[in-house]
Amino acid sequence: MFGNYKINFAKVNLHWAQSVSIELDEIEELLELSPLTWLYLGEAGEYEITGYTKYRKFVTVTFTLTENEAVVESVNLPSYGRIREVVIRQYIEPTK
Repeated sequence: MFGNYKINFAKVNLHWAQSVSIELDEIEELLELSPLTWLYLGEAGEYEITGYTKYRKFVTVTFTLTENEAVVESVNLPSYGRIREVVIRQYIEPTK
């Protein structure tokens, strides 16, 4: 869904992301809204995606959109509650 946007990683703490083994391609994968992700709409035009990456990790990415960029604000490990929501919704909602 957001794959057509240029991804701006300028605000991401890359040292932290690397320390918990989160790769940039995992973030890009989540922004494409794979079937293993869930999109939440936040305040002030923020979006949050939580999902399971191809490297078998749950990651939460918070970002905003400009005309042609997805500006990644933060990358975090999600809370247990958020992981649970994503997993439950995958079983409840019909696949596309």
